[in-house]
Amino acid sequence: MFSPYRPLPLPLQCPKDFNFPDLLQKSSLLDDDDALSIPDGGASGLDESLVSTVVDTAQNSLPMYLPVNNDIASGQGLHMNNEQHRFEPELNEEQGHRPSGSQSRNNSRRAKRRAAAVANHGHIPHSKTLQKHVFSARPMPTNFETDRPSTPKLPRGDRKEWTLEELREVGIRVVPWDGHESTPLLDAEGRVVAVLVGQPRSSQYQQAVTEAYNLLQGGGTGTAHRRGDFSVINCGILHQQGTQQPVRMREAQPELTAQLLGASCFKALAGFASSSYQMWSRGVYNHSKTRLDQIYEKYGLKRNFVNSVFPAAAFNFGPHVWTFRHRDSLNVPYGMCAVQALGHFDAKKGGHMVLWEFGVAIEFPAGACILLPSATITHSNVPTQPGDTRASFTQYIPGGLLRYVDNGMRTEKQFQAQDPTGYEDMCAKKATRWGKGLALLSRWKDIAKDWNVES
Repeated sequence: MFSPYRPLPLPLQCPKDFNFPDLLQKSSLLDDDDALSIPDGGASGLDESLVSTVVDTAQNSLPMYLPVNNDIASGQGLHMNNEQHRFEPELNEEQGHRPSGSQSRNNSRRAKRRAAAVANHGHIPHSKTLQKHVFSARPMPTNFETDRPSTPKLPRGDRKEWTLEELREVGIRVVPWDGHESTPLLDAEGRVVAVLVGQPRSSQYQQAVTEAYNLLQGGGTGTAHRRGDFSVINCGILHQQGTQQPVRMREAQPELTAQLLGASCFKALAGFASSSYQMWSRGVYNHSKTRLDQIYEKYGLKRNFVNSVFPAAAFNFGPHVWTFRHRDSLNVPYGMCAVQALGHFDAKKGGHMVLWEFGVAIEFPAGACILLPSATITHSNVPTQPGDTRASFTQYIPGGLLRYVDNGMRTEKQFQAQDPTGYEDMCAKKATRWGKGLALLSRWKDIAKDWNVES
C-alpha cells in the first residue's frame, strides 16, 4: 500500500478563503431531526419508501466471517499478513483445502474468539501496520484557515458532466494517484480530514475487487437521482424523519440485496474500509461504534457486515457510475464515508474523485479506497471514457443514528415531551456541537499517541 521511497504528488493546496471548521459548522446545522427529510432521491439515494416498518431482529442470520488478523478486516476465508500485507486464503497449503477434524475445530474456536474481539474492539492495528502505512506516509497539507469563513466558488447541486479540461479551466488541479499509496489530507491545524487509503497489493484482494464488480452488473433501483444517473441499492440501518426508532431500510430487491451482503468479496472490501477508518480516525470511529453498538443491542437489528462499523451501504451499479457534485448532508458531518471504486477504466482519463473545496481532482483507480467527510466536503466524479466501465461500493453512517443515542435513545420530539429541561439544554448546545465533532478528528502528529505506540 505504501512505500516511503516513491515520490508523491505535490501537496494539495486549498483556497485560502476556505476553512474546514467553518464548513463543518455549517454542515452540522443539517444534522437535526427537522432536517431528516430526504428530497429528490436523498443524500445517498434514499427516500421514506425504503424505511421498513418492521424492526429486523434477525441479527444472527448473517454469518460472522471475520479476519484472522485484527489489523485489516477481510472477508470469508481471507486474512491479512502483517509483514507483507497480503490477503491469503485460509487453506492448508499442503492439502489445498480447508483443514478438518481437530484442526478444523480448533480453527473454528479461534475464529469465534476473533469474531468476538472484533465485535467488541474493532480491528486493532498492529504496530508494524501503523509504522508501514501511517507513520511512514507523506501527508498532503492544505491551506485550510481556521479563522476565516469558507466561500466555495461554485454553487452546489448542478448536474453538469465535468470533464478534466473544464475542471482545469475553473482552477481544479488534477492529482496523480496510483491507488496504493496511503496519503492523509491535512488541514492547516494538522487534522486528518480525508485519506487516500489505497488497497492491498495481493492477488486475493484483486480477485475480490473483480468479483465485486461482476456482481454490480445489472440490478439496482432507479436510474436517475440527485447523485447521478445510475442504479443503486441502499441497505442498512437509518433513522430519519418519519421513524420513531432506528430501522432497517426496506429492500426493493431483497434477493439481490441478500446476495450482495452475503458475498465474501464485499465482506473483504467492507472490512478493509472499516479497519482503515479505525486506523486513521480512531476518535470518530470509537465515538460512532459505541453509539451504534447500543442500537444493535437494544433493537436487535441485523448489520450489513459484522466486520464493518458502517451501518449503511450503497451498491452503485455499472457500467457508468459517476456522481454529480453533491454533499451527503444526512451523514455524520464530522465522520467519513468509505468509497471504493470498481470496474475497468483508465483512471488517468476518468473516474477521478473531485473534492471541490480542496480544488483537486484525484485519480481514483479501481480497487482503491478513499475516506472523506461526505456531508461536509462537496464531491463528484469525472465520467469515464467511452468503452470504459465503472461501478462503486460506498459505506456511510447516517447522522440520525448517533443523534438518536445522544438524545437518550429517543427522537427529539420524545425528548422534548419526556424531559423539557434536558431538551432545552440540548437545543442550546446545537450551535456549538460541531466543535465536539472537530475535536474527535485525529491529528497527524498525535496518531502514534492515539494508538499508544512509538512512531
